[in-house]
Amino acid sequence: MGFLLVALCSAQESLGDAARRARMQKPAPAPGAHVYTNENMMVRSTPAASSGMESSGNAVPSGEQSAGEGGTPAGEQAQQANPADEFKGKIQDLKNQIAMLERELNVTQREAQIKATVYYADAGTMLRDQKAYGEEVRKSQADIQAKQQALDAAKKQLDDLQEQARKAGVSARDRE
Repeated sequence: MGFLLVALCSAQESLGDAARRARMQKPAPAPGAHVYTNENMMVRSTPAASSGMESSGNAVPSGEQSAGEGGTPAGEQAQQANPADEFKGKIQDLKNQIAMLERELNVTQREAQIKATVYYADAGTMLRDQKAYGEEVRKSQADIQAKQQALDAAKKQLDDLQEQARKAGVSARDRE
């Protein structure tokens, strides 16, 4: 019985051998067919795409202008698309600023809550430092209010910028 098991295991083909045989049996691609690989695929966010490479893989020299659709030079097309990119960059900067202000406001509010919890948890502190705690609460409330106003102003500025972008004809995807 053991001899039969050893014979069956040795008769089986290894996985590497099976892969090689399958690769050899696979038909060759048609002469006109293009095979896409990671090396020949261009992604918009790659440095090559932003430095003058088109998605087809053809390089466009930065000093030359080629005629695009309608006979406009590539430089003019870039200037026409530039306002959308400009608005997109400004909107993203404002969104980052708003996110930072929201985090700061959240941290300040949590710190105020922790100070209040610590103050009210200790009766001795409540009796000794009432005036100092009152001043600290007023200071933290003023800080929270100032950060809330800055956050509201930044959100208003973002809304205004998005409205300007809409009026300038920037697509909704680029505005968001």
